[in-house]
Amino acid sequence: MRRRTSRCAPCHQLPPLLASSPALLLGLFVSCLLITSSHAQTAPTSATGMTFVGPQTCESDGFTVGYSNTTTLFYDILLATTDILEGNAAPDDEYNFVLCPYTVYDFGTALNPMDPNEKQQMIGLIPLLDNSHYYCGDDGQLSNSCVFKGGWYHVLFEDDIPLNNVTFYGLTFERSLDASVMAYGQPNNDAAFINCRWKNNKGGNFLVDNFWHLYLQGGIIEPGGRREQELDSRTNSFDVHSLLTRRSKGIQIRLNRRRQLQSIGGDYPSMYLGFAGCSFEQNELNVALVSNDGGFLDLTKCKFESNKAAVIIANVMSAKLAMYGATHFVDNDDMIGPVFLDSTSTLLFHEKTTGENNIGENNVVRCEGIFLEQPGFDCLNELETCDGSCCQWGDTSCDFAREDPTAPAPMPGAASPSRGSQQPASNSGGGCGASCKTFAVLLPIIGVGAIVSSIIYLRRSRNRYDDDDGISEDDETSMQRQSGESGFS
Repeated sequence: MRRRTSRCAPCHQLPPLLASSPALLLGLFVSCLLITSSHAQTAPTSATGMTFVGPQTCESDGFTVGYSNTTTLFYDILLATTDILEGNAAPDDEYNFVLCPYTVYDFGTALNPMDPNEKQQMIGLIPLLDNSHYYCGDDGQLSNSCVFKGGWYHVLFEDDIPLNNVTFYGLTFERSLDASVMAYGQPNNDAAFINCRWKNNKGGNFLVDNFWHLYLQGGIIEPGGRREQELDSRTNSFDVHSLLTRRSKGIQIRLNRRRQLQSIGGDYPSMYLGFAGCSFEQNELNVALVSNDGGFLDLTKCKFESNKAAVIIANVMSAKLAMYGATHFVDNDDMIGPVFLDSTSTLLFHEKTTGENNIGENNVVRCEGIFLEQPGFDCLNELETCDGSCCQWGDTSCDFAREDPTAPAPMPGAASPSRGSQQPASNSGGGCGASCKTFAVLLPIIGVGAIVSSIIYLRRSRNRYDDDDGISEDDETSMQRQSGESGFS
């Protein structure tokens, strides 16, 4: 794919953007970034503007062709996106981005959290194109050791950009100072992390923050609305430097549970996030490892071990949660259960999900399993008056979906009323094989409207992946990139 120097009109010269025009929303984001990027010291530039760099031979092993700097990768993607939006190139079927193996991507570990202008040292992974796949090394294996270290964030989904089928393979995320994954994408967006690891992240409120707000940054712009007026008066509203200072959003609004979001179908939706064969180890967060605010969280063959937070996985604001494929929780220190669902959220099912020793010293609800908040209570903010029921591991009466599609589905609150007791269970091993990778990507493609049917299919097919304790040779082959499919290969 050929790349050229891009020239874009100033933001205030662009036509008004409508909620029904996602391409224009993306166009505004890209155009404004290109304007400010010409002054960014981290951007690859030529005398006339930015220049496409492309992947290079990695110094770490001497033969892999990939990126050793995520800022360079971001600008290359930005230029490719601009070419498409300006009609100079057709979108590829897929985009495969290789990160150099045996490489530490240092975003900065000594940043000052009290300084809102403190910049991390590289721009994180910010997808802009559908069907984008990020690999650690050529085959996306965790053993290739692509380590993202420090910084305010590692992966960012902007709320302005519609995206589908984005995947990350074999990446390690360490020592983030705010939120490693800021998933602020639009409600119809979807992304999956396959065989990735989060370890020793000990800063901020959330490790993975799945949250969508109409006015997070840009959001949907209505003619004559507040955002359009702001964009007219601030042509640098999408300053590229903000991508180095980005912090997690919405914590104050979450704490008082009165946030004002755009309501769609009575819900407060955020994007789909899938995790297959991933591990979360020795992380410490103030609130939750994974905060799922109104999104669809899909976990298969994941392991949560020796983490500390008020709750390991928090599901609130009409969130949906599915766990299967021997996902395991062990030795986590939490206050309201390793898994929490507020009264508006739904546990779709937790097939063969197990856990042991997850009741921390300060645990209030004493639940070894999944705590389901009763309506009328606010457990995240008022622990002393929290009430609900504890669904112990393997209790299918808590699940919304059943094997028999004709049977009435139980309500999410159907669980044995107790504060729970520890229930030891064994771990069946880690790693995501070909089957669970397929299922991790399948659900967002099928769509939320077919969730129950999808789950019934997955449960009946469980024998295909429950016995798969690792990554087989066939699995490795299925993850191989097809060379020549993208200008980034």
